Amino acid sequence: MIAERGGDRTRSVAYYMDSAAWPGGAETWLTHLMLGVLASGWSVTLFLTDRRASDDWAGELRSSGIEVARVRPPREIDPAAYREALRLFRGVPLVHFNKAHPRACLPVIPAARRAGARGVVSSEHVVLAPRSRYPLGAAAVRRLVRRANDSVDVITVPSDASRSTYLASYGADESKVVTVRGAVDLVRFETGADRAAVRDELRVETDASVAAVVGRLCEGKGLATALRIVRLVAERVPRFRLVIVGGGPLEERLLQIVRDEELTESVRLVGPRDDVPRLLLAVDLLLVASESETAGLSALEGMAAGLPVVATAVGGLTEAVEPGVTGLLVPPGDPRALADAVVEVLTHPELARELGARGRDRVASEFSTEKLVARMTSIYEELLDRSEA
Repeated sequence: MIAERGGDRTRSVAYYMDSAAWPGGAETWLTHLMLGVLASGWSVTLFLTDRRASDDWAGELRSSGIEVARVRPPREIDPAAYREALRLFRGVPLVHFNKAHPRACLPVIPAARRAGARGVVSSEHVVLAPRSRYPLGAAAVRRLVRRANDSVDVITVPSDASRSTYLASYGADESKVVTVRGAVDLVRFETGADRAAVRDELRVETDASVAAVVGRLCEGKGLATALRIVRLVAERVPRFRLVIVGGGPLEERLLQIVRDEELTESVRLVGPRDDVPRLLLAVDLLLVASESETAGLSALEGMAAGLPVVATAVGGLTEAVEPGVTGLLVPPGDPRALADAVVEVLTHPELARELGARGRDRVASEFSTEKLVARMTSIYEELLDRSEA
């Protein structure tokens, strides 16, 4: 399935992901990486689990020239998935697992090594301590993750905070775990769209002050806190509007809160969108109210769009957002502090412009897709060199 290039050295990599959401942060990261690796002259294949939620993603990847093979979704202990992966990985020089959760892909990771892969990489996107509803379940999960990691050469995490959490939770070999930061394709944010037209589409007044929340609507994102700031901000900023972009399990609950709290005039839930850069053109501020955050991709996207960012000081957000330089950070779960920071930015236009400009510069220098691709291909080359030594 995967062609060999370059004589003795194969420049081919197979990615594997059990995806249940598109567009999700882990899927977006992998898309940027695969397209960049492909453009760098590597042969790229994605083994993607056959779930309906990832059908649209598979179609988009194929249209971009990436070979996609659908595979059965593995359970945590799954001999059949292991046997399937053993067959698929045979002859593949490099296998890179993209994990949206530490418990993902566990039965198929050892198959890569058994099949003869010369290098195995695992990327962790949501780094959480092991949890289980069953007695001793968390300990069992920890053992499963550690056993799978015995077959991995390099484990990447998107922030130093995530690295610390991962090492403390799973006891991995420190030399294996490296920080490879999230990435944003700046070109996507050069849309040239008409701001007034986008605001009209969102039913937002021309003279309104608009903050946006972008991401999956799920637990841990602080969405209830984001809604609680609406009235607090509106007391000091006339015509304040909050636009929430994304889909997920909490969507209906959030809609109910908006109705019950009579916030329909001030809040717009627009669902999942594939034109986020265009929507952000109509926004004045990017808001991240998360209770935990591995990397903070939405904050980086806001910075790429030239927006000031107001975010909670948790996880990777503290490494993405420079307080007072590219945005403002506040404690999590504190709607008053979050509202005060939003008001500070919205009522000081010059500050907002400076934060936004510096944020875009920071993304260009530290979080570009070019930097991600260069870092990962360097890891791939090193693994191939090591296997030949």
